[in-house]
Amino acid sequence: MTSGPPIKQRPTAPAGGSADGSGSGAASAAPAPRARSTKTYPDTFDGAASLPAVASAADVGANDGAQVRLVGTYTELDARMKQAPPPVYAGHVAIVLGDGSQVTLLPVWHKDALRPEDEIAQLRGQQVEVVGTVFKRAPADPRGGASPIGPAIFDIKSLRALP
Repeated sequence: MTSGPPIKQRPTAPAGGSADGSGSGAASAAPAPRARSTKTYPDTFDGAASLPAVASAADVGANDGAQVRLVGTYTELDARMKQAPPPVYAGHVAIVLGDGSQVTLLPVWHKDALRPEDEIAQLRGQQVEVVGTVFKRAPADPRGGASPIGPAIFDIKSLRALP
């Protein structure tokens, strides 16, 4: 029987101290939350009127991978993997379509997925139009992390409230 490399053991906290040597014995702090994006999108895009309008899950499927005008209600999204009440809104956003289906505004792993607070305050609950590329299944995290697989709109060209 061959043996593999030695198994590394996680350090244990010494009596009255912590594994990191701080001596506090307290649990490590949670990682700092990601910073919200500062990226804003123009409210118009040349040629938007000629793009297909997407307002239902069926439309998302029919236009998978295409540039579209996504129309629905701008809503904050609890993007935690294990959701428990109350919801936690950290800046992720979805567009709720006419049939109740949701399309995330950028995949949750994207650097600009955590939307600016002022954008959320301005658009929350509003009917909006987003021009971008819609995917029936959000692109996977290129770093290999777990990510939701629902619909997403990516490569956003414009975002505006509708009258």
